[in-house]
Amino acid sequence: MSQGLNVSILGGGSAYTPGLIQGFINKSEDVPLDRLVLMDIDAHKLESVGSVARHMLENTLPQCKLELTTDRDQAIRNMDFIVCQIRVGGLQSRHIDESIPLKHRVIGQETTGPGGLAMALRTIPVMVEIAAEIQEKNPRAWLINYANPTGLVAEAIKIAGQNNQAGMGRLE
Repeated sequence: MSQGLNVSILGGGSAYTPGLIQGFINKSEDVPLDRLVLMDIDAHKLESVGSVARHMLENTLPQCKLELTTDRDQAIRNMDFIVCQIRVGGLQSRHIDESIPLKHRVIGQETTGPGGLAMALRTIPVMVEIAAEIQEKNPRAWLINYANPTGLVAEAIKIAGQNNQAGMGRLE
């Protein structure tokens, strides 16, 4: 019987995904992986990052089964942990969120201020929807939120009823 974890990464086509995978590789003795599912709505980015992930895992964690999918349901069912690093609106929206405040001499970034509020208004409804899907399809799973603005998103998810959650703003 396997003792490893089943983990999925929503937003798995992100350039941040290889860093997350490296973290799993570095901690593989403490956090063994049996299955890693990368899910993204952008199939092209998913394939690119999936190729890197496959290369990273084949020599370091050969027992880990890597799956790529655009199907959120596949990334939710039968998972122990679901890492969510989605960016609703993509990098184009981030640019707008960060540049408009700067034109008005206000700090422009995605976690606080006007940019953070805009990011929250886009992200919270989607994250609440994802949390509800997890509660319905896999209530024992833990949602690890890595989507900004982390604090606001975590609070919204909690209010919506997802208790198995943790948020993180940065990995080192």
